[in-house]
Amino acid sequence: MVMQNDREKYEQFFTVFGTQLKFGTYDNFGMNKDELKDLLLFYSSTEKKLVTLKEYVSIQDGAFNEDWVSRSNYYSVVPAIVIKVSHSSAP
Repeated sequence: MVMQNDREKYEQFFTVFGTQLKFGTYDNFGMNKDELKDLLLFYSSTEKKLVTLKEYVSIQDGAFNEDWVSRSNYYSVVPAIVIKVSHSSAP
């Protein structure tokens, strides 16, 4: 996979096609989200760079686990920045 072998090249690709990939995760009621989720990058204000969701979770140093993130946070697709809204009552 290009992201693992050449991260810089993948980030250049993602700069061009990232919005379309993100759109694909919620188009058709999220039917393709599982296939696309590992291809997405999000800007981390902590790291000041693009990170995957798994990297984002690991950056938080155990503050929460990936299952909690997937159930409790919502993301808005915008051209350059991800706006995260936390759900106030995590199940």
